This record gives sequence, structure tokens and C-alpha cells, in this order.
Amino acid sequence: MKWFSLLIILSFLISCRSFRTQQHSSQVESNILDTDIPPKDSIAVSIIASNLSEDMSKLSSGDDEVLFIVYEFQTPSLDAPLAYRFLHFTKAHTQHQFQIPKSTSQLLIILLELDTESNIEQIDPVFRIYHQEIANAWKSHNQVILMNYLGDNDLLGISTVKAPCNKFFQGIQKMDRYNYQIILE
Repeated sequence: MKWFSLLIILSFLISCRSFRTQQHSSQVESNILDTDIPPKDSIAVSIIASNLSEDMSKLSSGDDEVLFIVYEFQTPSLDAPLAYRFLHFTKAHTQHQFQIPKSTSQLLIILLELDTESNIEQIDPVFRIYHQEIANAWKSHNQVILMNYLGDNDLLGISTVKAPCNKFFQGIQKMDRYNYQIILE
């Protein structure tokens, strides 16, 4: 009887994870459409996952649901995101390419692996107010502080860059390695 109860609970948890993945797929994918930006007024973005952050756990979907956010970083305070995009990476689909508005400013790029039902309206204010504290916690690998700001979502990388650039976010998150390359051209 104990095994049967355990099997029912495990089945329920797996179905919840599957439901969560389907919900993320139906979210608004981006605040920009590639057709809205003429090529001369845009930055080409390529994000390549060579090692997914959730491919080791038997209970996870094996896919990464990731939020990519770009802010113009002209002053210590952040305005609304220049661009954001929800991305779904699988072992078969490891690359996404899209355009974002051109900027001559320094950019703050963020890659966040979503483990909750958070949307951009919940995540954006946290980064706009606490981006410096979050960046410092990420650099010092302080998971307690990151969890205070981001909950169960996993920060895969945060960095200031100037386009064009080639940036790598790699590390270990919850005993699982990840490796992402972000190219801005």
C-alpha cells in the first residue's frame, strides 16, 4: 500500500512538471517581433546551449525554459527592458536567433532559468531595483541571496557588455552543469 501511494504521488508530481512546461510555452514569448526591427536598426542575437541546466535530474523535464533580458545600462538605475524573450531549449533545439533594438549604450544581459510560474511583470522589477545586489551574489556564488531575490528561478548569468560581443555563461546549478553562449552582432 505504501508503494502504491508513493507511485500516485510521484505520478502527480511528474504531471505537474509537464503542465508547468506547457504553460511556459504558451506565455508571451517576447516584447519584440523580429519583423518590427529593420536589420540596420538591430542587434542580431544568437543563444546557444551546449549543456542544458536541467538535463541530469530524472524528475525534471530535461528542457530549459529560459528568460533572456536586456537592459540599457547607462546609469546605475535601469529603465524598462530594451528586450526580453522567453526561450525553450531541448536536446534537439539548442539554438535561438532573433533581433533586438540597436543600442550604443552598455547593455546588461541576464539569463534566467525559470523553475516557477513567474512572468516578466514579476521578474523585471526585481532586476531593475536589485540588479547590483543580484550581480554581486552571482559573482560570489551566494545561492541564499539569489534565492531571496529570485525564488526557485536559477540565475545562469548576468553581465554588462557592449555589442558586438561573445559571452559565455557556464557553471553548475543544483549539481547540474550548464553552458550557454550569447552572441550579439
